[in-house]
Amino acid sequence: MLQDHTLMKKLFDTIAKAWKAFAARKELLLLAVPVDFVFYWLLAQLHYEIFNRASAAAMQLTALMGKQAEQLATSEAVPDLATLQSPEFTNAFHQLLMYTGIFIASAIALWLVGKGILWFIAHKTADKKVNAALFVKKFLGMTLFWALALVVVMTIALNVLDYALFSPIPLIGEGVANFIIFLLFAVFAYFVFLSYALLPNKVFIPTLTLGLTRWKELVPVHLVGMLLYFVAVSVPTSLVKVSIYLSLAMVLLISLPAIAFSRALWATAAQQVVKHA
Repeated sequence: MLQDHTLMKKLFDTIAKAWKAFAARKELLLLAVPVDFVFYWLLAQLHYEIFNRASAAAMQLTALMGKQAEQLATSEAVPDLATLQSPEFTNAFHQLLMYTGIFIASAIALWLVGKGILWFIAHKTADKKVNAALFVKKFLGMTLFWALALVVVMTIALNVLDYALFSPIPLIGEGVANFIIFLLFAVFAYFVFLSYALLPNKVFIPTLTLGLTRWKELVPVHLVGMLLYFVAVSVPTSLVKVSIYLSLAMVLLISLPAIAFSRALWATAAQQVVKHA
């Protein structure tokens, strides 16, 4: 009980320290909110533009493959794969690959610029003397590392779900598979946030060691940050049905500042853990 009381006190002390620094640096908040808004707006525009173009190519591919499947099902002769070898199919396939590549490259570039600025602001808010050049270098490295790690995590998640749904004798059901996938992404998000909060200190090994050895201090901070994110996203989303202007006002005045505070909270927690490690 005493240990639990101590951990709760540390959590509230961290929140109070982060809030004090956050309130004292309003000029950084005035910078973080528009940067966050532009980041999410550009990400939405990117998704919309690329999705429209990629979906057209995907629909064309689906139609051509359906036509080919129908020909194979009705033909008694040697299968003719002319449809799949046609210029239309090749062009649609190349279009889909191109737009997928453009989306991934553009999303990573947007993340590097937008989130790089926002995490730099978070560290400045936490009253850290940040070496800008070192921060940029390590933020770039961590982002590329986590992008590759995300591919691995998604592959594992898809295989778990595929096993639960299509295995002849699955040892787990769909519900258990979904729970495993949720835990997988929750752990992934925990270490991603911790790595960005540790910048520009040594990141790769400390992210793993501190994340595992100091989890009693860091997990509560992560849960508070995730709660802020959830509320910041869900409340404006529900208000869209009432008024889009009210929802937009909520985003600018409450949601984006709350998200900015969650990053400052993470940076403050990481700073304290490194100091006492």
